Amino acid sequence: MGTDRERLGQVAKRRRLALGRTIAEVAKAAGITAKTVGQIEAGNRVRELTLWRLNAGLDWQEGSSQAVLNGGEPSPLDGAAKERPRYTREQLVAALGLLHQIVDVAEVSAVERDRIHSRIVELEERLRSLVTA
Repeated sequence: MGTDRERLGQVAKRRRLALGRTIAEVAKAAGITAKTVGQIEAGNRVRELTLWRLNAGLDWQEGSSQAVLNGGEPSPLDGAAKERPRYTREQLVAALGLLHQIVDVAEVSAVERDRIHSRIVELEERLRSLVTA
């Protein structure tokens, strides 16, 4: 698998993606920069304090990052954010298609219908992160 730091990077990235968070969201919750989160995920060396902060960004108990570096596993916080479900491309396309159909038959003005369709398109972009290959 590589070095302990590379393993931490892989475990941290898996956790971030499972939580449906962006690098920026993890960084903000951890009180570190997005660049630093990227360095961790890339397996680069970071300060010990940064590792302690990473635990907060990934909803891990204190010491979890260090446990991963020592060959162990991270421990999620009790009541931590649940991992977001993953959907197939087909499920997402079907659901969004239904939304468009509902809007087409809704009793709203053409202007409102266009606004809602535009909002669905925005949601399509945001939901792409939930799609599995």
